[in-house]
Parts: sequence; C-alpha cells; structure tokens
Amino acid sequence: MKSVFKKYDIYVNFRHMCLLADWMTHRARFTPCNRNGINRIPNVSCLRKSSFEETVEIMYDACIFSELDKMNGVSENIMFG
Repeated sequence: MKSVFKKYDIYVNFRHMCLLADWMTHRARFTPCNRNGINRIPNVSCLRKSSFEETVEIMYDACIFSELDKMNGVSENIMFG
C-alpha cells in the first residue's frame, strides 16, 4: 500500500494503514473497503452502511424493514453530531 501511495506522492501514516489492514482482515478473510465489503457484513447499522456508498438504497431498505439504529459507532455519531 505504501508503494502505491508513494507513487502518487500521497503520505498516509503507518498507523492508519495498519488500522485499515486490521479491519479488512478481522473476520479471518479479506473484506474489501467498498460497498461490496462493508454493506454485506451482517449486524452493521444502516447509518454506517449509508455513510459509505449506496446511501439512498440503504436508507430505503432500512425504512421498508423498520431497522433500528442504536448509534453505537463513530460514523453514526458524526452524522448526528
């Protein structure tokens, strides 16, 4: 990852890359950091899913299925201050 970012002259702190790598592998398999990875993980809140991609579709499904979000995560709390 460092070599890819360095090619475009982008600095990313090593701790951030470690955090990303830990998140992507914490389920004992590779989880992509895109809508196909985050939105397919079970038991993830609808607000966290909608903060990444496919916002309208995620919120629409949450309304139809009456999903409840307890706002325990960082993404949810940032959205609502």
